[in-house]
Amino acid sequence: RQSKTIDMLVLDYQQQRAQKDVSKLSRRFTVDMERLQLSTHKLARRLSTTLNDCQPLKSTLKARLKRQIERVHRNTVKTGDTGEADGKDDDDDDASGGSDDESLRSGPTPPP
Repeated sequence: RQSKTIDMLVLDYQQQRAQKDVSKLSRRFTVDMERLQLSTHKLARRLSTTLNDCQPLKSTLKARLKRQIERVHRNTVKTGDTGEADGKDDDDDDASGGSDDESLRSGPTPPP
């Protein structure tokens, strides 16, 4: 009889211990999930800020490309569309479509 009682006490202790461990694990998962959600929201805000910061650059680059296309068109019209125009002005060193790091750093080129 006494060994059965001791066995039952051991089982009860093991069950209580397992319940505590599962409870701790549940709390850890909850905390980790909250941290993950917070980090995700912070990242989303940073990406949104970066996107907003890049909008002026995007519109500036589009405007610059439009001006370059207009210059190429004007050169083509000036030469009588004989195929002699190479799309380059003497004052425009990047009309070929290549990227010029210095011109990007200095900002948009003023319109002609």
